[in-house]
Amino acid sequence: MNTIEITKKFGNKLLSIANPVRYTAGEYIHGKTQILREDSFKVGLCFPDLYEIGMSNNAMRILYDLIVEEKDEMICDRIFSVAPDFEALLRKEEVPLYTLTHGIPVGECDVVAFSIGYELSLTNVLQVLDLGNIPLRAINRREVDPIIICGGPAVTNPLPFSPFIDFTYIGEAENGLIEVLKVIKRMRKEGKGRTSIIEELKQFPMLYYSGKKFTSRSIDDNFSTKNDTTTHNFIMPHFKVAQDHGVVEIMRGCPNGCRFCHAGQFYKPYRQKSINHIYKEVAQQVFEFGYREVTLSSLSSGDHPQLKEIITQLNQDFSPYKVSFSLPSLKVSSFSLDILESLQEVRKSGLTFAIETPLEKWQKAMNKEVPLEDVISIIQEAKTRGWKSAKFYFMVGLPFVDIEEEKEAIVSFLKAIREVTRINMNINIGTFIPKPHTPFQYASMMKKEVGQQHLHEIKRAIMNEVKGAKVSYHDPAVSYIEGIVSRGGSSVASVIESAYHKGARLDAWHEYFHPELWYEAIEENNLDVSSILYREYPLNEVLPWDSISLGVSKLYLKKEWLKAKEALLTGICESECALPCGVCSSVHQVNDVGSQETKVDPEIKIKNLVHEENKVPVVFIYEKYG
Repeated sequence: MNTIEITKKFGNKLLSIANPVRYTAGEYIHGKTQILREDSFKVGLCFPDLYEIGMSNNAMRILYDLIVEEKDEMICDRIFSVAPDFEALLRKEEVPLYTLTHGIPVGECDVVAFSIGYELSLTNVLQVLDLGNIPLRAINRREVDPIIICGGPAVTNPLPFSPFIDFTYIGEAENGLIEVLKVIKRMRKEGKGRTSIIEELKQFPMLYYSGKKFTSRSIDDNFSTKNDTTTHNFIMPHFKVAQDHGVVEIMRGCPNGCRFCHAGQFYKPYRQKSINHIYKEVAQQVFEFGYREVTLSSLSSGDHPQLKEIITQLNQDFSPYKVSFSLPSLKVSSFSLDILESLQEVRKSGLTFAIETPLEKWQKAMNKEVPLEDVISIIQEAKTRGWKSAKFYFMVGLPFVDIEEEKEAIVSFLKAIREVTRINMNINIGTFIPKPHTPFQYASMMKKEVGQQHLHEIKRAIMNEVKGAKVSYHDPAVSYIEGIVSRGGSSVASVIESAYHKGARLDAWHEYFHPELWYEAIEENNLDVSSILYREYPLNEVLPWDSISLGVSKLYLKKEWLKAKEALLTGICESECALPCGVCSSVHQVNDVGSQETKVDPEIKIKNLVHEENKVPVVFIYEKYG
């Protein structure tokens, strides 16, 4: 095996590219030391974006730990996309893309597994394959080429990219990925090639392959019940990444039924961690990984029934170590200023309100109520406690929203808040994309040109009429491409491939996104965009993603769509199921910790977790001068 030592290979040439440290490894590795041998089973774990994004991603941390911790030893090494300057250097020097720690050429891995959280990462997937000397289309690969697997919330409609992928893993990796890798490892050891391995893997119910009629989602039923939820293997980034803080996932899934939200469907049923699990994970982030900022992460953190007790206990025990905590945005109905006031990071950044749409009837249609009077009341109280600014998120183009009324409704909503509270406002507006596996999957999307004009007019109206407001909006061209990739069928694959060959890369980055490359690819491949985006789908139509089951029945989605038309609300998901959507069963169930003990077990308090007697913890802080 010929591994690549990048600093020896390129030497001073690395100084000609931006942030060469992205490509040189050398980070501190907590946990097992992996020793690469000639006969090692090699898993290339890829986040198809730049290093600083991938190393911020919690899914990558989970997957890395899961694979490295496996007793049936496997080498797990990271792969990231590269910026155009380094891609050019690799091509000029005829050096293949490699795994970061061990320098394994990507094409020599046994498996390349992509974690995909965003649809516009797909050209980056092609870049990794191409630079790794792996044929882009599975049909052209050799018997010795790696098995290519992708997974993540962005791949629940696998048709647009299935020609490039051997298998799409549907669902949560904790329940099944290791078993898949064990099969590949065993068969590789037996000398089997791709064809035999692919046939054997077709037995797994969560693995989609082209033409498969039914694929069911894998669910981690032990998410909140396993004895130990801490991370055993972790790599500390060696330069500042996009989200440079610790992350503790306090809940997976969401009890609310927002009809536009894909993540809410993908992560059903909601499962909450106990205060003891959370406490131990925070202690590890602080005392083993060195973080002094920790985010308590979930889709809806305010719905954790023990949140107040968790924050109180964490602040009490960790404030002497200068640790601060933050939360994602909270629902208006679960807002607690007492909690937020105790979170130093929230006080720095201001309050956040995901309004989505301003009028009550529209809010009921999307099954997310955000009453104006409640928002005003919260901000008034917040002002008395020292808050000076707030963020507001809106989404235009939702179904059952009158576009002629929308601009004035948003402006009126914000004016009412400003007139009463005098709060400074940062407003961000996006375009609704009807995502697969949601009740709004049947909806039409706002046309790109209409969206551009509409957003411009809303921004101008807010700036003219609402004092103390700053406005930004998401580029409708990005939403347009995202909609095509997330909703299209197999014909979209040729568009993705064409866009890649024209130079499309890193499309999630403003500085690298060139929509004209996509427009050319769409035109050259005669893609019927109108049939994908600009029509309401009949309820009896067979959709491209119907062969994928997230567990939620299609009948339930249809009923929710019809309720949206009538602006009727649906209640929250509860452990005593009153809303049979199809997910919960004797195996898969809501885990609500509301009735459990709210005090931290004395055995896991800080004094019992850290540092042997007579050993003093020392924190080194490095700063660069000049």
